[in-house]
Amino acid sequence: MIAPRVNAAGRMDDASKAVRLFIAATEAEALFYAQQLHSDNTDRKEADTDITAEALTLISQTAALDGNEVNRCVPAALA
Repeated sequence: MIAPRVNAAGRMDDASKAVRLFIAATEAEALFYAQQLHSDNTDRKEADTDITAEALTLISQTAALDGNEVNRCVPAALA
């Protein structure tokens, strides 16, 4: 799917790469920008995983300090 990669370009770097992909004059140029978009999407997914793990850690620490039990759903990748 291309949509997540196009979206990631604007979130992680420069959205003009997506436009350049769509207006590429050659297959080689399009492939170059497609690879950059894929890389941006990979970076976005890694950042999302890191941020989620950090947030879950902070929630757990806060709950422990308050003496409250936290019921939460932890993604399998983070468990």
